[in-house]
Amino acid sequence: MSGVRVEVPDPENVLGSKIARSVMNLLAVTPARFLSGLDCILVLDSESLSRRERLRLRRRPNDFVLGSYFPRNRRRPPRIEIYSDGLMRSRLASHLSLPAFREVFVARVLFHELGHHVSSMIEPTHASREAVAERWAKKLARQALMARFPTLHPLLGKLMRRGS
Repeated sequence: MSGVRVEVPDPENVLGSKIARSVMNLLAVTPARFLSGLDCILVLDSESLSRRERLRLRRRPNDFVLGSYFPRNRRRPPRIEIYSDGLMRSRLASHLSLPAFREVFVARVLFHELGHHVSSMIEPTHASREAVAERWAKKLARQALMARFPTLHPLLGKLMRRGS
């Protein structure tokens, strides 16, 4: 297991606890070099954030964010936040009750944010940040999901292509 902490600050966030379990399962099969320097992954309900923090996350009215990467700064090491309420608002939310499907959808978010970490800390690049994060997300999610669910190999391609 990696040295990355996975936390759910709100003990009443039941979905958050299930998502955190999926994150831990995915991290267990993720090569340690991609997690180097990452301090923690928080699974939050974005409504628990301050108004200022929520406004920073919203790109457009009625938009919802599934996750965020926060690079290292003077006060904090790098971290990832995954928003359980954002996942519930996605059009695939009805599948979150099934553990295997939940891991596929959490993998899309987790590895996209981890892609930002890899491109900023481990293998810096000057290409579009979102494009690079998406490339890493596809590569890392495919590897992790194949390790977790080898019998689902034929379905994984279709599941990874579906929008969130």
